[in-house]
Amino acid sequence: MSIAVSRIVTPYATALMETAKSRQILSDITEGMVLVANFLHRCPDFIAFAQNPLIAKETKKEVILKCFGHGNTTLHEEIFCFLGVLVDCDRVDLIQNAIEKYLEIAFLEQSVGVVNITSAKQLTAEQQLILADQMRFVLNQNQLIFAAKVDPDIIGGFIIETDQKLMDCSLQKDLTKIKTRLDNSFNT
Repeated sequence: MSIAVSRIVTPYATALMETAKSRQILSDITEGMVLVANFLHRCPDFIAFAQNPLIAKETKKEVILKCFGHGNTTLHEEIFCFLGVLVDCDRVDLIQNAIEKYLEIAFLEQSVGVVNITSAKQLTAEQQLILADQMRFVLNQNQLIFAAKVDPDIIGGFIIETDQKLMDCSLQKDLTKIKTRLDNSFNT
């Protein structure tokens, strides 16, 4: 997320977090925001729909209510208000960034670590458990949230990112190092 985008979405995310804290529902709101973030990640068509300027704001809010509303999930009214404000303020294009910023702020507030794991192929449940145990030990933190994504460009291995560390154990990194060494040896 760029600095400019972060500056735009931070007030929205902070307002939701302060509301959640004052109403003592921070963990519930955070769980709901994780659900929304996962939905948006799986449904890029929804983002395209929400960003369409030809669709009225009220229609967008109705669709949000239908997607996340009664019967589908148990999201708090504050999340609907948050999403509605983003629609009303013509910030729908930043909805994913605003949610990401909220989660970042909320996890810091709740002392929850976030670990992003990138692998060339989908990790098995067993591999994820092993990595989770290792990361809890390395970071000395019991509460961690893991976000896994697949990027075939890393060829093999994995990349682990936290707010404290970056561990690049990818084959792509190793091949880049070998290429650089070879290039340097031929140039001398």
